[in-house]
This record gives sequence, structure tokens and C-alpha cells, in this order.
Amino acid sequence: MSDTAPWQARMPRSVLDLYCPSDHLVTTPTDRRMLWHLESELAVAATNDRLRRLASDLRRYLNDTCAHHWHEREAEAGIPAHRQCLWCSDVEWIGGETP
Repeated sequence: MSDTAPWQARMPRSVLDLYCPSDHLVTTPTDRRMLWHLESELAVAATNDRLRRLASDLRRYLNDTCAHHWHEREAEAGIPAHRQCLWCSDVEWIGGETP
């Protein structure tokens, strides 16, 4: 893709789509979604200690300040019903059961 293309053309669906993979409306602002995308890219591509520290700090910041977008999951295959955040992957068990 050309560097002259709009930045939106280079973004994954998670940054710009109005709906999450479960077809729920995502109200998380684009700037916050962009930070999650950058964190993901840094986690994979950090090639030196400075970038790895930056990736770690960004991950901690995003986890500490996450405005959760929950996905409800029904119990299946020995895993109790729960909900999981689309962004930080936090899990809350429903009904007090934990695996």
C-alpha cells in the first residue's frame, strides 16, 4: 500500500469498524483503539530494549485505564460462563464459578 494512501487505509478493522467481531456496537473512541493497535504492533516488532520497555509501559497504561468492551460467553467444554474484554482480555466469571 502506498505511503500516500490515507492512514485509514492502513489500519486493521479493530481501529475503525463500528462493530466488533460479535456484531456489537463499539463505542471505544478511535484514538484509544489506535493505542491498542500500536501496543499490539510493538509487542510483536520491538527489536531493542527501549522499544520493549515502551511496549510494556503502553500495555500497562492501557490495562490500567481500560474502558472494557465486554463479550458474554456461555459455558462450554468445561469453561464456566464468563465475559471477556475485547481490548485487554480481562475475564469476569458469571455466577461465581471459576475454572
